[in-house]
Amino acid sequence: MIHLTLIASGGLSGLLIAGVAEAQTLRGTVIAQIGSTPILGATITARRSGVAAVTDRAGRFTIALSRSPDTLTIAAIGWVPDTVPVPANLDVPLVVPLARAPVIVSDLIVTGARTPSLDLAEHGRWRMPIEAARTVPPAVETDVYRALALVPAVAFTSPLSARPMIRGYDAQEVTTRIDGFEALNLFHLGRVFASFPADATAEIAVSAPPYTGTLGGSIAGIIDVTGRTGRTDGFHAGGGLSFGSISAYAGGGSRRARYFVAGRLFHLKSLDLIPGIDVPYHFEDLYGGIALGSPERPRARISVFATQDRAGERNDDFLNWDNLLVGGRWRVTETARTDLELSLSGARFRERGDNVPSLHQVAADVANRFTRLAVTADLTTSLDRTRLAAGLSLGWRRIANRIAESEPDQASVPRFPTTDLLVSRPEIGAYTEITRRVGPVTLASSLRLDAAGSAGRLAPRLHGRWAIAPRLELSSGIGRTTRLYHLIGDARSEPDFEFLDFWLNAGNGLPVARVDHVTADLNVDLGRVVARIAGYGSRGSGIGELRPEHDQERGDFFRFGASRTRGLELQLAIRGEDQSPQSLSITYVYAGSERNWGEGWVAWAQDRRHQARVFGQLEYRRLTLFAMGEAATGMPITPVAYVFTRGIPGIETRRPADPSDDQHRPIYGRENVASTSGTFRVDAGATLRFGGPNQSRFVVGVSVINLFHGPVAPFGPETAAGRYAADLAGRPLPYRRLFDLPAVPTLMLRAEL
Repeated sequence: MIHLTLIASGGLSGLLIAGVAEAQTLRGTVIAQIGSTPILGATITARRSGVAAVTDRAGRFTIALSRSPDTLTIAAIGWVPDTVPVPANLDVPLVVPLARAPVIVSDLIVTGARTPSLDLAEHGRWRMPIEAARTVPPAVETDVYRALALVPAVAFTSPLSARPMIRGYDAQEVTTRIDGFEALNLFHLGRVFASFPADATAEIAVSAPPYTGTLGGSIAGIIDVTGRTGRTDGFHAGGGLSFGSISAYAGGGSRRARYFVAGRLFHLKSLDLIPGIDVPYHFEDLYGGIALGSPERPRARISVFATQDRAGERNDDFLNWDNLLVGGRWRVTETARTDLELSLSGARFRERGDNVPSLHQVAADVANRFTRLAVTADLTTSLDRTRLAAGLSLGWRRIANRIAESEPDQASVPRFPTTDLLVSRPEIGAYTEITRRVGPVTLASSLRLDAAGSAGRLAPRLHGRWAIAPRLELSSGIGRTTRLYHLIGDARSEPDFEFLDFWLNAGNGLPVARVDHVTADLNVDLGRVVARIAGYGSRGSGIGELRPEHDQERGDFFRFGASRTRGLELQLAIRGEDQSPQSLSITYVYAGSERNWGEGWVAWAQDRRHQARVFGQLEYRRLTLFAMGEAATGMPITPVAYVFTRGIPGIETRRPADPSDDQHRPIYGRENVASTSGTFRVDAGATLRFGGPNQSRFVVGVSVINLFHGPVAPFGPETAAGRYAADLAGRPLPYRRLFDLPAVPTLMLRAEL
């Protein structure tokens, strides 16, 4: 039985006093029953008042009751829900502890409250605790990016990729934050693994645009990774072991301060699993955090994240990169209605390499640095039916992007995009937002300003939520997102792995990326059956990308244009009886994404019109079985119309598409007018839990990616010279899968002490 704790003398007797029905504003904190860790994203619903609230990353909430006494219902994914009676005129904070419960995959479908809330940040947002991420069959180990396959708005180019694309926009246009602080390039090994370790993760969340006014810096989506905090019930530790990787964590503390630290090490003697690369490789990750103040109402939190990758030998061909992030938050003031929070952060990404495999089989020398410092203030005031918020962020960003061919060709037409950018400029972000609840409808209007140097853009946004019935909710949003710099890479890198990023500053001739979004979500909760229907669309300008190889003949490697997307996401899930961890989730996504580079609309290179995923979870005593199936239609492709040979006027001055082919050259048709055949795969896994001495727990897991050897890669044209000769002899140019993926098994061991 979960009980309510009151931080005041005589609080228990107050529960027995019945007050008159009048409005009051309550504050509280939702924490874990064991360890007193704050719970992010818990929903607090008032039965009589018909209002709701959502906890922040410190577990805090504010709720305005129109009637009292009232009864609060507190629920969160992965926790046993609780009901708390609230007497009239209660003027002390509430502390509600929740007990852990098995994560049900179907619970990830419906987000946000089913009654009006003054916080609309949950619109277009999916949250999953790390326990849910572990139900996705892993490759090598649980990965915070790959686990986003549970989110219908997220797509990947292939099982070899951990680059999450959100609703028709590239992963380079998506921003990742750690504990609310912006981080850059959280990838390992050519973007195959995320660099934030799973053992350091408490929760992963995805926000699709348009966001509320508090968020900026991304046109396509924001991924939030929340780190774990220490517990107050004593020292706790654990770790894991899988192919090439070992991880460990530890935490503890007191009611005044708690600490947590986690690390991961990966080492391979040779990267011979990547074609053309035979060098030693290792990486290390580290995350640490300190929470100050009582677990119920923490005053401050400090986060540190560092990672480094080392491939090759320093005096030979090599590529080194590392990340560093330090951030802190401090709740300056907190009254019954007002919060003021300050934050300070610094982030740095460095990349250095010689003879790095890159575009068109051309080796490159790389020297990149990306640095950002920022200080932010957020002020929130909550009244009975109105919420006011404002924020100001001052920052400084320095970009150094130097990429050049290792052995430049003397040809008049360059083979590779050379960059030499060095820029430092201040940044400012500011927003105001007002939220008003009228009966079952809640509306929020915000205006955000983002500026850097001479470039600046305003972004108006409007969100609404209508609680149609206790189990039926409709929410919608319309607004603009902007980004003041471009981060460009190869959108389709497999089977060759992508290692290069090109950073271009908006302004001075380069456009500012701007996208206008509209979304609508309908959530239905019928108990054992839950469903979600979402529709979205967008129109953008100033979108940049690398030109495809066949369109780089003039040495112009970057292009900018317009974007438009549209889509429909359907989710249906069936829960087990009595909240048992058995569940089945089915997702279907129709998505269309197009670009206009000045010659009319063409399909985006990563566009997949139809995609279906099925997730299943079954638990029997200590054994858990889980599986995922995915099927998708083909991706767009630019067809080869015919092949020219040398000697034809106007052709001999052009560079062949394949450096090994000096005699024949393919002539491509209109961009992305054809489509390859579809792909499908089935992944499956199982975990077995058993206890040890002193309340320790061990988990043995096994999984298989692409269990039935299904086709997982799109087609591409065969480019060997002999194929061109065959085409000239009257036979069609053949196409082949870009790569084949066999069944990939994984064995892992985890321990919690």
